[in-house]
Amino acid sequence: MICSGIVFDFNGTLFWDTQLHIEAWMRYCAEHELSLTLDEFYQKIYGKPNEDIFEILFRGTLSPAEVYEEAEKKEALYRKICRERGLDLAPGAEEFLNRLKSIGMPCAIATASPRTNVDFFYEYARLDRWFRFEDIVYLDGTVSGKPAPDMYLKAMKIIGRNPEDVLIFEDSPPGIKAAEAANAGRLILVNSEGRDYSAYPHEVIADFREVIDRF
Repeated sequence: MICSGIVFDFNGTLFWDTQLHIEAWMRYCAEHELSLTLDEFYQKIYGKPNEDIFEILFRGTLSPAEVYEEAEKKEALYRKICRERGLDLAPGAEEFLNRLKSIGMPCAIATASPRTNVDFFYEYARLDRWFRFEDIVYLDGTVSGKPAPDMYLKAMKIIGRNPEDVLIFEDSPPGIKAAEAANAGRLILVNSEGRDYSAYPHEVIADFREVIDRF
C-alpha cells in the first residue's frame, strides 16, 4: 500500500466542476460589467480562494463584508448551475471511495470552498457515505487558503497521520504547491481539464479506477 492516509482536494479532483465555475464567474462578471477572459480565469482565478479573487477583480476596493456578499452571489449562481447540470462525482471516484471505506483507510477533504458550498456538496454528492462533515477542511477563517499548506496540514491532523505517510490527490497549481509545502509523502494529479502537468514530478491520472488496485 502506498500510504496510510489520504486527503482529497474536491473541486476539479473529486468533483469535476471547473467548467461550471467558469460559467458562474462569466455570468457574474457580465452582470457586474467586469472583464474576464478564459485565459485570465486560469491565470488569475483558478484554484484561488474567493477573498483573493475579489481582491483581483475589484482591485481591493471592497470591504470584507462586501467581499462575502459578492462571493455568495457568485457561489449561488454556481450551485444553481450544478443542480441544472446534474453533475456526478469524478470518473471512478465512487468505486475508489467505496474501496477505501471497505479497508478502513483514513480519508479527509481539503477544499478552498466556503461553508455554503461545503454544505451543498455534502448533501448534493451524498458525501456522508464516506466522510463525516468534520473530515472536511474548508475556508472557515481559521486556515489560510492554498497555496499555503495549512489546509492540508489540518486535514492530516484530522486523519491522525504524519505528512510523509499521506497521499494527496490534487488538480490545480495552487493546490499542488500547498500539497508539496505540506510535505505530503505522495501526490497524484487528477487531470480533469486536459492540462499539461509535464512540469511536475508527480503521477497523473484521469480516472480513479487507475489507482484502485493499489489498495
